[in-house]
Amino acid sequence: MKYCGIDLAVAGKTGICILDKKAKLISRKLSIEEIAKIICGSGAKVVAIDAPLSLPHKNYYRECDRKVRKAGILIFSFHLPSLVELAKAGMKLAAILRKNKIKVIETYPHAVLKLNKDIAKKVTKTKFRNKDERDAYVCALVAKNFFLGKARCFSGGGKIWY
Repeated sequence: MKYCGIDLAVAGKTGICILDKKAKLISRKLSIEEIAKIICGSGAKVVAIDAPLSLPHKNYYRECDRKVRKAGILIFSFHLPSLVELAKAGMKLAAILRKNKIKVIETYPHAVLKLNKDIAKKVTKTKFRNKDERDAYVCALVAKNFFLGKARCFSGGGKIWY
């Protein structure tokens, strides 16, 4: 079974990790369509994306974001135009992947590394060329845990898996 993690960027490099027995890491500037082509061609059944996959209905935080904050973890507010742009890109990518029968979940590597000691331990034992690759790897591990029923989430207005 293959799992995928995406550290999505709208400006700059997107990190992608295709996780099978080993991790294949990619980090470069890619369009949403290029990312979708890579993921659809990978054979992955579950993809975890480091980007919001929904927008708040009011205020600047979704309920799941507030729960992350209550856990003592910094999370950005939707008053930042760049976060709204990232969320729209994430939703567009998720829609394409779902049309191709791929399960898509949202994750937040910063929270994962603070809350999931098993993933944090694996990450410290692995070498990466940059933060994009590291975060994509974290996302892929969350996708795998989700598939295995080992992931947990903050929910409300969306779900942030860790």
